[in-house]
Amino acid sequence: MLRLVGTLIDREGAVALVQREGEPQLVRLAVGDRLGAWQVIAIAADRLVLSDGQQEREWRLLQ
Repeated sequence: MLRLVGTLIDREGAVALVQREGEPQLVRLAVGDRLGAWQVIAIAADRLVLSDGQQEREWRLLQ
């Protein structure tokens, strides 16, 4: 399981901070980065979208 902790968007691009279940450290992801079999295809202010080439999954920040 993956939890979206936050996103940051500026002139240089967008990054997402995620945390894998059972792991204390945060992982920083940018568009094009891979996380296992999944690739980051979009980062917005409130969401992260990953694709494995066949399907897409979206994580949203809780408001």
